[in-house]
Amino acid sequence: MQIHLYQTQHTIADFDAIGQYLDKKLDSLKKPGIHLFPELFLTGYPLQDLVLQKPFIENYLEFMKWLENWAKSHKFDDSLILLEGLSIILMRITSLKILKTVPSL
Repeated sequence: MQIHLYQTQHTIADFDAIGQYLDKKLDSLKKPGIHLFPELFLTGYPLQDLVLQKPFIENYLEFMKWLENWAKSHKFDDSLILLEGLSIILMRITSLKILKTVPSL
């Protein structure tokens, strides 16, 4: 089994850029194995007080819906992708659904 590590750098709460990054890495994500993204990949780092602002939370929840639709719209081989943001999301891409969401500590 291969483990694929992704090092990223993007602006905090720039959900469009995060989605574009995932689209750009689509071919890589289709390779079998485990795909690991850095801490707070889905939100940007450091969050600080953003998590307390209603517009940020609304945009994040909207991005989570986009992410689920994005995963369903692509056919992947046997891949497990770990994305971390306000929660840890494990997606088994072959079944095209989010397996588990665990609150980050």
